[in-house]
Amino acid sequence: MFYHDKEYPIQLKEISFAPPILFYRGNLSLLHSDIIGIVGSHAMRPYGRAVTRLFVNGLYGTSFNLMSGSLHGIEELTLRIALQCGGRIICVLTTGIDQVFPRCNQQLVNQVSESGLIISEYTPETVFQRKNLEERSRLISGIARGILIPEAAKQSSSLRTVYYGVEQNREIFAVPGNIFSEESGGANALIAEGAQMVTKPKEIVESFKF
Repeated sequence: MFYHDKEYPIQLKEISFAPPILFYRGNLSLLHSDIIGIVGSHAMRPYGRAVTRLFVNGLYGTSFNLMSGSLHGIEELTLRIALQCGGRIICVLTTGIDQVFPRCNQQLVNQVSESGLIISEYTPETVFQRKNLEERSRLISGIARGILIPEAAKQSSSLRTVYYGVEQNREIFAVPGNIFSEESGGANALIAEGAQMVTKPKEIVESFKF
């Protein structure tokens, strides 16, 4: 779809350097809803797994649709839980829509496209490059109304999405974690810096009612 097509996400048009074209496979109607992007640790602990499961299950079926990526950790888990719930989720790729990074998640992403939506700003056959992570971060935050961090270390690359979200005036949500765990350092720091602390999925939903 092109920037001027009616299917192009209105929210995304608000950001600087919005991609002129998006490639997709699946249910485009998911883009025209309120969306929460979920990103976080790629090496999650049991705590991060439990938190992600709680929030994906709790948000699924509300007025919000969910969005994540295909990387290991919280992104992959978010996709898998959403598929168990019914499959209505958006996956933003760091490659062309005919490629997946990491390759071992190819089948998972294919399943998402059957009941949800996969999107990319890259032309088909584009393979993963590290710079694509930065570009994908601003795409996730640009489409979403809010970003949720279930667990993240202070140096987590997932925090790029948060920083773009702040620039784009999106709501930022973080789940507090163990102060002795390095994997919770990023989420705890976000709360200290002004992100909305959440411990229940309904707190995210209710935050948009005011």
